[in-house]
Amino acid sequence: MVIYRVLGAITVMTSSIWFYFIIEGYEKKKTIQINAYLKLLSYIKAQIECYMLPIDMVLMKCDGSLIYDCGFYEDERPKSFNELLDNSKFYIDNEMLEKLCAFSRELGTSYAEDQLKLCERYISDLNIMYEKYKTQRTKDKKLSLAICLSTSLSLILILI
Repeated sequence: MVIYRVLGAITVMTSSIWFYFIIEGYEKKKTIQINAYLKLLSYIKAQIECYMLPIDMVLMKCDGSLIYDCGFYEDERPKSFNELLDNSKFYIDNEMLEKLCAFSRELGTSYAEDQLKLCERYISDLNIMYEKYKTQRTKDKKLSLAICLSTSLSLILILI
């Protein structure tokens, strides 16, 4: 009988730790995706500023790993920013997604100077959101670890 209790306690502890790592993996993917979109917007701004390229040409020139980090997992390159957003798997929250969709709607609708200002504004907005996310994430990381461990220890005490 004691062996079943010990096995149950080990199972509870293992599943709790596994759950914590699942949460951390998701948050890591979220951070990678936010950084990728920030880099992509900076890249778009640089391409408009230097070469005055249209967005489809910018996306064709863009590094494939950056497009992949944005959540676009198809074989072909996206032809527009809308297509990139439509076919990406998102880990980011709705507020950031709405900002990216608004950027997509406004992109390519005005002259180069206005496009540069647009890029700067959205990069600034996304950076502010990212900083909020990072500060909240440090708190949440400690909290999720504490919850997982305390839950598992409570269940172990009940089992034993």
